[in-house]
Formats: sequence, structure tokens, C-alpha cells
Amino acid sequence: EAMYFLNKCLDFKPFDSKLHTEIGYCLYDSGDIKNAFKALKHASKLDAQNNVPILLLAKMYGQIENQEKALEYYENAVSINASDRHARNEYGRSLHHFGFITEAIKQFEFGLLQPTLPGETETEILLHINLLNALGDIGKTNQLVNIVRRADKLITCKYGKDQVPAVFTWNLAL
Repeated sequence: EAMYFLNKCLDFKPFDSKLHTEIGYCLYDSGDIKNAFKALKHASKLDAQNNVPILLLAKMYGQIENQEKALEYYENAVSINASDRHARNEYGRSLHHFGFITEAIKQFEFGLLQPTLPGETETEILLHINLLNALGDIGKTNQLVNIVRRADKLITCKYGKDQVPAVFTWNLAL
């Protein structure tokens, strides 16, 4: 049903990158990967400064284990908006997944250096947790305590001491 309305919107805004991105996301979410790729590539051509469709393409390439394309698209996404913390986190996660741990750490650290915008606390927490995991993977345990403390403080401030989501508790229980 959503696809019907999105396609109707195309009649009025056929060159709207955000609309094509939404269509690509819906197609991806429904399992139509081939058409999702097409819609997202079209969206990225319509607005070369919008990194959202590029991030989705990178994620999709990563999920089908196309390392070269995934990393290429993530690199493109962070080059469009270097201060995008979400893009840095996703790029770092992909680098880590493909075994480029030192490069992943750089992405997480760079993301943490960017100013926190309203609504980005969760991304900041994830950057800390992913940095923690990457440092642990290469044995840099001397840095882990400070990162755990910073992440714990952020989580407690955002959720309260008794409302911490299990995913964060589990990740910090290393």
C-alpha cells in the first residue's frame, strides 16, 4: 500500500531524490532488492549531495558481502558529509566486519569528534560501543575502561539508570 502512494507521488515530483530514496527503502524492506538498487541509484543521481541513498546502497552491498562496493559507497557517503556521525558509524561497522579494524577505529573516533546534534545520542552511544568492540578485537584494553565509562554515562543520561535497553547493557558487559 505504501508503494502505491509513493508511486502516485512520483506523478507530482518525479525528480525528488528523497522520494526515490523512500521507494528504494520500501522495496528493500519488502525484499525486492533488484528494484531497490535501481531506485536508490537513481535517487543518488538526482541529488549527489544526499548521502542517505548512498548509505542504503552501501548497507545493501555489505549484506550481500560485496566488500569492494560496500566500502566504496560508504567512502562516498562520508565524503559527501564528513561530519555525519551515523555514516561514520556505519562505515566503521562495515570496515570492522570486513577485517579492517584499524580503519574502523579511525571512523568511530572521527565520528565521536563531531558535535552531537539533537537526537544523536543513540548514534554517539553506538559509536562508543563499536569503538570499544574494535579496540577489544586488537587487544587495546588500556583504552577500554575510559570508553566504557563514557558510554555508560551517555546511556544512563539518555535512558535513566533503570531503563537501559538490553542491547547496550549486553554490549557493555565485556
